[in-house]
Amino acid sequence: MFEDSPEYRLFLKAFGERKAPLTLFIGAGLSRPSGLPDWVSLEEKLRREVDSRMRQSNEFEEKFKESEYSALKTSKDQWVRFKLIKSILGKPVFESLVENFLSVSDDCDTPKSYTDLMDLDPQGVVSLNLDRFAGDAVAATGRKFTAPIYGTELAEKWNYQIENKKHLIYLHGDIINPSTWVMTHDDLNVVRNSQAHELFLKEKYLRNIVLFVGISADDVALSMRLLDLAESGLRPPNVFWLTNRSTDDLRAWANRHYVKLIRYQAHNSEDHSRIIRKMVDDCLSYMPDDEKLKPQKSEKDYGKSYVNPDDLVKMSPENIRHYLSGQVNSIIAEAGENNIDEIYRKYRDLCNVNDFAIHTAFYKNKEEKFRTWFDYKLEFPSVGRGNFGEVF
Repeated sequence: MFEDSPEYRLFLKAFGERKAPLTLFIGAGLSRPSGLPDWVSLEEKLRREVDSRMRQSNEFEEKFKESEYSALKTSKDQWVRFKLIKSILGKPVFESLVENFLSVSDDCDTPKSYTDLMDLDPQGVVSLNLDRFAGDAVAATGRKFTAPIYGTELAEKWNYQIENKKHLIYLHGDIINPSTWVMTHDDLNVVRNSQAHELFLKEKYLRNIVLFVGISADDVALSMRLLDLAESGLRPPNVFWLTNRSTDDLRAWANRHYVKLIRYQAHNSEDHSRIIRKMVDDCLSYMPDDEKLKPQKSEKDYGKSYVNPDDLVKMSPENIRHYLSGQVNSIIAEAGENNIDEIYRKYRDLCNVNDFAIHTAFYKNKEEKFRTWFDYKLEFPSVGRGNFGEVF
């Protein structure tokens, strides 16, 4: 099972211990449940239009770009092939066809995996897709993100990352704005020749937890060089790729670029969605070993007998502290250490019922009887004081 892999455990640990902000790189795989074509399918649709253009040109005895058509059939570079398709069809037709193929109706629901991943509260969302789903998922969170940033705008909007603002980046552009698209070889060169692009990658790979998700073989063919970690010349510590692909070439690429592959098996969209939801749930419930809740043994077992809240506030602050601590220990012991949801539900109930007593429990004074906290004597004055308490 994928959850047994060391890469998965390392991701959970990095996320659970908040080692760095999280940035999601989202590929076409997440959009597939909506029926939108991936990059290969999009190219196939466009090439059929090219063939139709060629037949039409022959019928009307019009000049056709034979040399570009021949190059299209032999090129192994998808960036170049999109450039040739655009040239043959013409910019207006090419853009309209892409918009038509990659647009969805207003009532089309955002695929569930997009909204599930937003539960991780990422600092950055980087979409490799032209569709609107990443933006819709971000908007549905209600959290304040910057206006969308496109790959060609990384330089002028660099300050959003410097200031640690939540940001959404359409690295290949947005379907509703063709001027932002990064689809052809020329578009790629504009982005790759920008120093901001290099700084963007270094910032993400060195200072963030990065998770590639929904990245298919098609995204790799189109985006691998755009996301080439080796260009940084550095060793990113927390870059992960959740994928169901399993090839020797992929493993070699990952090792070369310090990407930790989290591999899983899936046979359909439901399997992919289930795996992503499980990862999200595991992340949200993860607790480092040294922070796991364990019942604390105490010689003063005040937690066994129930005390009415009105009677509790009449007790000394030290006895209130011991009683509440005993109650918490009892909650953990009864629920079991792994039943985190029930523990916190009962804990919140305990706090609500004994709110006044909890405030009393924080009382301290220089008098001897008010200087004992859990059998420890506090020495005055305190070392320092802040919004959340004092250190002695």
